[in-house]
Amino acid sequence: MRLPLCLALLTVGLHAHTSWKPASAEVAAEGSRVTVELRLDLPALLVGKTPAEAQDEEMDAALASDGRLAESLALLRPGWHGRLRMRVDGRAVDLRVIRAPDVDSVRAEQRALKIGEAYPLMQSVRLEGEWPAGASTFELATDPLLGPVVLRLRLEPGRLDFLQLPAGGG
Repeated sequence: MRLPLCLALLTVGLHAHTSWKPASAEVAAEGSRVTVELRLDLPALLVGKTPAEAQDEEMDAALASDGRLAESLALLRPGWHGRLRMRVDGRAVDLRVIRAPDVDSVRAEQRALKIGEAYPLMQSVRLEGEWPAGASTFELATDPLLGPVVLRLRLEPGRLDFLQLPAGGG
């Protein structure tokens, strides 16, 4: 079954940044469940900017202490499901957070980075929801703060589609 993909693409201006990667989202539907694995530049989101707009100094400050990082992550947690808004056959899909970054995962990624490569500091959020039987249309909107998003769609067995969404694409 081929699903028409309805995407209204919006763009915002991007400014040069020392080093950043686009966010990525893999959307996989299997049976009655849809899973979204969102990988994003966490420090930029912590300072409320797109990865292209965030500056190293302000991201350094956001990551400076475990206490400050924990507070910022706690503020982000209730809103993870809204960073990607999904509709199937015109109905919103309620996405639940299964896994989100915590202080330990951020610090582990920092230790894994090579010296001089502090950013981007990519982290994963896993979301799940119900996938309706016989789905025929799929829409996805992204939070502009994610910046551009590389989208991988696994909506049919044996098929993988790739799209590049600009910041705020949806």
